[in-house]
Amino acid sequence: MKKKFVYLLIGFQLIYWSLSSQSLLTVYDTSNSGIASNNIRDIAIDLNGIIWIATADSGLSKFDGTNWTTYNDVNSGLPHRITRVLAIDDSNNVWI
Repeated sequence: MKKKFVYLLIGFQLIYWSLSSQSLLTVYDTSNSGIASNNIRDIAIDLNGIIWIATADSGLSKFDGTNWTTYNDVNSGLPHRITRVLAIDDSNNVWI
């Protein structure tokens, strides 16, 4: 009887964790956001909480929690397809 109760308790806990975690996660891709590409190579978060996403084929995306901005060879000085690794330094500079 104790064994069944423990399994039941664990089952309810797993269901609770599963349901409560669903609202904490949002998956972004090109179909529901302004991200440049689904081919992501690196992600970095700057000191202001801005998320920077390097893609292998479409440039660099920036997400401030509301707005998406894409930088590529057409609208910035970035070379074509050279946004594979990101770093944020102590002065909040984004290095690509």
